[in-house]
Amino acid sequence: MKPLLSRFSLSLAALLVSFGLLAGCESAASRVLNLTMADHGRAVSVNKGEPIQIVLEGNPVNGLTWLVDDLDTKVVAAAGTPAYVPSSDVVGGGGKFTFNFASLARGQTNMRIIFIKPSERGRAPEKTFAIMITVH
Repeated sequence: MKPLLSRFSLSLAALLVSFGLLAGCESAASRVLNLTMADHGRAVSVNKGEPIQIVLEGNPVNGLTWLVDDLDTKVVAAAGTPAYVPSSDVVGGGGKFTFNFASLARGQTNMRIIFIKPSERGRAPEKTFAIMITVH
């Protein structure tokens, strides 16, 4: 009976150690770097594989929208299309645009997102969000 108890104790100990190690681990994909207009002008760092989410307020009622204007897509690339969610049911009340990005490779890139009518690209935007991203 003693060998069975010893094997059980060793198995239980191994399971507890594994669970403890796994519980303390957090993959890069499970962390998200969340940014807003308050982060404009900052330099940020992420690990390769770590997602980046940017939420910017805006009102698209006059045809204005947020567009990615500058980004090295070999380092960081869009993960899907931006989503717009109105802040209320009031027409013209504004809302939030959410952008998701994937950090693909080690390196640095400027990211610039502009609030502009797509037909007026090349003119001065209404608003600008810009950051420097370093991927480790």
